[in-house]
Amino acid sequence: LDLQWNGFSREIPTQLGRMTKLSINFLLGENNFCGMVPTEVQALSSNVESWTWSVTDGNPNLGMECPKILTDPPTTSPTSTPIPTSSPTYCGPGYFEDQGCSLCPLGRFNGGDSAPICFVCSAGR
Repeated sequence: LDLQWNGFSREIPTQLGRMTKLSINFLLGENNFCGMVPTEVQALSSNVESWTWSVTDGNPNLGMECPKILTDPPTTSPTSTPIPTSSPTYCGPGYFEDQGCSLCPLGRFNGGDSAPICFVCSAGR
C-alpha cells in the first residue's frame, strides 16, 4: 500500500489496521497526517518488512491535535432579510446585460443570451 506524497491530512484512518495480511509496503509518509497513529495501524508494523514501513516519516503533525473543522463559518453580524431584486433582463445575441441590453462594441461579440460581458473577436473572425 503506497500512499506517500498525496497531501493527505487529518487522522490516519483506523480501518487501515484491518489490512492484517499485508507484509510489505505500508507507506504513508510525506503527507500531512495529524493526531495519533491508531493502535490498529501500529499493530501492523510487526507484520510488515521494516524497510517498507513508513508512517511517521514526513508527517510532521503526527502526535499533534488535528485542527477543528468548521462546518459553518462563525457569524459576526446579525442575519438580514434579503433585499428584493428586479427580475433578470434577458438580452439576445450581440447584446450584453449592463443595466439593460447594450449592443456589443465593434470587434466584440456575445453569442449567447443574457451574458454579462462581450468577448473579444479572434483575429480573422
